[in-house]
Amino acid sequence: MERISHFSHLHPLHLIDASPWTHHMVPPLMCAACRTNLSGWTYACSFFIHPKTIVHSAHFNSGHHLALYTVPAHPGGIFKCDGCGYQGDGFSYRCTLPSCDFDLHMVCASKPLAANHRSHPHPLSLASCPPY
Repeated sequence: MERISHFSHLHPLHLIDASPWTHHMVPPLMCAACRTNLSGWTYACSFFIHPKTIVHSAHFNSGHHLALYTVPAHPGGIFKCDGCGYQGDGFSYRCTLPSCDFDLHMVCASKPLAANHRSHPHPLSLASCPPY
């Protein structure tokens, strides 16, 4: 099991899959840094935080990694999410290559990649085709 040390917490954090707990906990698991609900892979100890870097399917074909930013890297402190097409001004994931201008809201990066719904017989896959 992967473990990291994080400057904001005294104990080592373990990488866990928060998805099974996300729909069964009230209140849901929440990131201690950005205060958004967690799903998918997360570092935890009774303290939860989003991973520092991820690979996301919305940017997967490029083979690039996305890094967690606490403030937008763009002038003016605003970015356009390449997942949903809306602007953001808080925590986000950004491509680690300087030549690539790819950003995702924390919420967009944390959405499950597939889900089942009672109104449809097949699994539904998350599609990143802004603005839909």
